[in-house]
Amino acid sequence: MTAALVAVFGAIWLGAVVAVSARDQWTAAIGLAVTLIAGPLLADPLPSPALLGALMVAGLLAAALVRTSAPARPEAVGAGWPAAALLATAGAFAGLGVAFAVALASVQLGGLGGGAFPGAPTRDVQLLSAEGLAAAGAGSLLAVSLGPALTGRAGPRHAAALVLLVEAVLLFRTAVAGAAVELEVVAWAALMVAVAAAGSVLTRLAVGPSEEPSGARPAEGGASRRG
Repeated sequence: MTAALVAVFGAIWLGAVVAVSARDQWTAAIGLAVTLIAGPLLADPLPSPALLGALMVAGLLAAALVRTSAPARPEAVGAGWPAAALLATAGAFAGLGVAFAVALASVQLGGLGGGAFPGAPTRDVQLLSAEGLAAAGAGSLLAVSLGPALTGRAGPRHAAALVLLVEAVLLFRTAVAGAAVELEVVAWAALMVAVAAAGSVLTRLAVGPSEEPSGARPAEGGASRRG
């Protein structure tokens, strides 16, 4: 089970790096979709099929909303994937460190109030548990998305970063408090789609008069053809 969880974390890490660093909008959208689909799988035990399906469908819808608003020409992505990969790795270690500190504090307090790694033994805090890897995933997503979300101009990369921030909060909540209940899952799924929709609207508003979203079709029956 640990190997499967590590593989899921790897998919989250890789998808986030691709989502914020790829110049091709299709590639970036695929990276975003991979991260959002893998996120709900970073749990032990897994949520019920209905809840798991709701989160995955919401992730696919969010990625599709970001993709359909992308302009036809490639978007500048700054330093590119090496910097994004470095940030994601540093964020993962930071997330593990925070989770480890919370776990030790919870153990020293006798487990009062829950906290990360609920029920962890006093002598062996497992960092490669579902909770620890969820904290690492949250750290990775936060590290790569916070900058574009706060300082980037409106565009598909900015919209993807906003969605990744929502996923980071969801993963951190899972690491600290365990699996979400049904109403929480519905609320998170709705929030993810709403943030993606808002980012899509901002992207369309920011597109210049000479640019159109890459999914837009040219006007039919132009005046030059009628003459």
